[in-house]
Amino acid sequence: CAALYNTFSPLTSVAIFDTTTRKTSEEIRLASAPYDAKSGWPITWLGGLYIAHEVAGFTDNEITPGINDAFASYGYSPAQVNSLVGWSDPTSPAFPSGTNYFSTQHYDDKQYGAFGELSYYVIPALRLTAGVRYTLIDQEFNRSQGGYWTGVVSSGFQAKNTSHALTPRFSLGWDVGADNDIYVNVAKGFREGNANRPIPLTPCVVSTCPGSLQSLGLTAVPSTYSPDSLWNYEVGDKA
Repeated sequence: CAALYNTFSPLTSVAIFDTTTRKTSEEIRLASAPYDAKSGWPITWLGGLYIAHEVAGFTDNEITPGINDAFASYGYSPAQVNSLVGWSDPTSPAFPSGTNYFSTQHYDDKQYGAFGELSYYVIPALRLTAGVRYTLIDQEFNRSQGGYWTGVVSSGFQAKNTSHALTPRFSLGWDVGADNDIYVNVAKGFREGNANRPIPLTPCVVSTCPGSLQSLGLTAVPSTYSPDSLWNYEVGDKA
């Protein structure tokens, strides 16, 4: 074992990462003319639609050149290497072409939105605004992985998630002067859910550590997590 260790120690490894992201987004708006005190019409408005599509791919390939030759120099056959390192599939080498880990991930996110806002001028210097936005997000995540560090030859994982929200906004603006504006904003914020990548179900993850699945009343890692939201309250002075 000591001699084998000394043979492996000088071996260098290389990690090849490749990430590609492509995103398209479009928005169209229709709005009224700006407020004009002379016209006598105290309301302005706007409405619009939004669409976005993002596709991202990630590849991780980790290689240790010479690792199979090092085993062979000690007379180990591929089957013996599999047995030595605990590889579960005797039909496949533990380190094909020197690869000890590989992973590919693919994200496909689509987002759709519709929004509108209405402002009412109580007086030319004081306005009330109310708006709302509806958002729908469809997400798909695919992952395949394999190699010695995963303990499996190859495994796949797929998760789909849909999030939607209706988020209102209310505001008050007071033009105290030509260069001073006091405002109050109340708005709801939204963050979409997404996929959870699978993790090894070690005893600590399952039951023995704080925050384990068992302590959370779970028997497995959920494939997705849900969206969340909050309310934001803001008072300020732009001067």
